[in-house]
Amino acid sequence: MARRSSKVRVLREVVKPLAPNALEIARLVGLDRDGTPIVDLARNDSPGSLRARSLVAASEAHVGREVALMFESGDVAKPVIIGFLVPPGTPAETSLSAARLSLNADTELLLRCGGSTITLARGKIEIRADHLVSRAKGANRIKGGSVQIN
Repeated sequence: MARRSSKVRVLREVVKPLAPNALEIARLVGLDRDGTPIVDLARNDSPGSLRARSLVAASEAHVGREVALMFESGDVAKPVIIGFLVPPGTPAETSLSAARLSLNADTELLLRCGGSTITLARGKIEIRADHLVSRAKGANRIKGGSVQIN
């Protein structure tokens, strides 16, 4: 459920001009009723919390985390979240959940984990691993123009 921040106000004056492409650090302090992220700039001259656009999905679970910001056309009143800062020592983990996920590559798509790889390249799929297990509750079929085992 989205939380409305009582600190939100519209910035009407320019604080300090930023260098083009300047990166700022802020804190995600909440989400507006419509799910718009609300950030609080870490700068001492910051006038308060601002609504921000985002390149990454922000949820209530992210509230309190530091975010990296850039500003549309260098305008401090138009922050854009470009990512969340990861605290040192935090294990790297990415989790995606969607009804359908599409990854596209022109010539090759490679998934690698340790010594295992799955390569998709121009109509060919290659799976390499020390051990490969295939399990199915229903039929486990192998079809092809020819099937070679060993």
